[in-house]
Amino acid sequence: MDLSWLLFDVHTAPAASVTQQDPLMLMLVMDMHTADLLVASLFRNFLLAERIMRASACSPVSYPRLPPTHHHPMWQAWDMAAEMCLLQLPDLLENEDLEFQPSPFFSEQLTAFELWLEHGSSDKKPPEQLPIVLQVLLSQVHRLRALVLLGRFLDMGRWAVDLALSVGIFPYVLKLLQTTALDLRQTLVFIWTKILALDRSCQVDLVKDSGQQYFIQYLDSSDSSSSTDSRAQAAFVLAVICDGHPRGQSLAAGAGLLGVCLTHLRHSLASLTAGEAGPLLLIKWLCLCLGKLCQDMPEVTAMALRERVPEQLAGLLTASHPELRAAAVFTLGTLVQVVDSEGGGLPGVNEQDRLAAERAIACQLLPVTYDGSPLVRAELAAALARFAAGHAVLFKDAVHEQQRNAALILRGGSAGSGPEAASGSAPGNSGPRSAPSAGGPSSMPTLERTSSSLDEASKPAGNGDAGIHVSSPGVQATAAGAFSPLLSVSIGDSADTLHSPLDSGSYASADAARVGGGLYKHLLQAACTLATDPAPKVARIGRAALRVADVELAPVMGSKQPQGSGI
Repeated sequence: MDLSWLLFDVHTAPAASVTQQDPLMLMLVMDMHTADLLVASLFRNFLLAERIMRASACSPVSYPRLPPTHHHPMWQAWDMAAEMCLLQLPDLLENEDLEFQPSPFFSEQLTAFELWLEHGSSDKKPPEQLPIVLQVLLSQVHRLRALVLLGRFLDMGRWAVDLALSVGIFPYVLKLLQTTALDLRQTLVFIWTKILALDRSCQVDLVKDSGQQYFIQYLDSSDSSSSTDSRAQAAFVLAVICDGHPRGQSLAAGAGLLGVCLTHLRHSLASLTAGEAGPLLLIKWLCLCLGKLCQDMPEVTAMALRERVPEQLAGLLTASHPELRAAAVFTLGTLVQVVDSEGGGLPGVNEQDRLAAERAIACQLLPVTYDGSPLVRAELAAALARFAAGHAVLFKDAVHEQQRNAALILRGGSAGSGPEAASGSAPGNSGPRSAPSAGGPSSMPTLERTSSSLDEASKPAGNGDAGIHVSSPGVQATAAGAFSPLLSVSIGDSADTLHSPLDSGSYASADAARVGGGLYKHLLQAACTLATDPAPKVARIGRAALRVADVELAPVMGSKQPQGSGI
């Protein structure tokens, strides 16, 4: 049995190493080696026949043609191991009390692989022992050492993960998820983190074999030997399992992932609030895992709202680490449902309660508009896109109201019927107010100041273009060449003519009238601010959010764009 397993590994290593320069040939060889039992046996017999027949000046032929492997150094290691085993036969036959000594072949190959890890790199020849290390994972004697060495290899970079996947690491580590050995869990979680960080498509096979159970149990375990970084890696794996995979989301939710994440999140936030360093990496990935679990899953979102997830994440919006703030904004954004034309909503939650909960989330997110981190602002722009899609009627009411206010401002009249539009836009004001600073909560402008800044920036520059036809919607180009958000309308030639979508000032629904439109007006202004953000990625997502509400930013006709700007 020892020689049979050893020969199996020796067959794998030469075939994999001689084809590493040709990815297609390597894929073919590994498929023949693992796909079908009969084909794999035929393939291994061909390699052995080539080794024997070449010594007799015979050349075996295969179709497709395989590269020669008879000269590979691993065959010499096989010769030595086989000879050491056969030399024990005379003594074993004479003395029945003697025990057979297993071949040191596998431990020696692991040692050779360890030496390569100390001196190897992506610029050097790949390790010949890698296929053997994968086979050793099936041996309980050497499994832990092989896992640790494999983890070190995968930690060398993307090229190492790609090479391990190409030689067939996936079925081995997938089978290890069935083991209950506690000493393997931390290393196994690390290996899966590296694999899924490179190839997300593995999530399908992982869910098919119920692999999510392993990581949920590890995340929820009370084992003190599990570090917070290792738990964060388990949360990352679960987030990838749920990422764009409805079946993975359903199975993870059914296994209690929501409760597990919330339990650890409360404990971690408590330590962070107490002034301790806190497991920042774990908090970030718990938030992201919650967001991926709830994203476009109404049943899970309803459970999250009942567990008061928005209130628990509110404190992270003012955290000192931008990645924590961005993770909180992302998760809050996924709790907003994008209701299609056929209806929808949250099961077991009244529609008015859902809208009220989502408005509360919007109020939490609005101050983030002027966050100093582009990462946080980009996540906010994506969340506003979900608001624009899920609250389409109310959002478009705000668009129409802003168009009417902008038209009145350009005409020199009073700005609409809302209390937000009445301040800061009188003809007596000489110019726009100073832009709000991107500081902490103390420097955050009020919602009314944000509206006033928008109205002031919408004023004409007094250059004789008051009678222009403004492309709807647009941005106002200032004298300095900067773009200020402006939702504009068409102004006729007659001084008494205004073409406004809502001349009467009424709202399109009773719900919009009850809310008063103010919140959605501020959400619209926040989207306009993000659409003209100096960070290109934020501006791109902000413009996409406006397009969801059928709003497109464009330069005002007759204005001179700054050189190199493209909006």
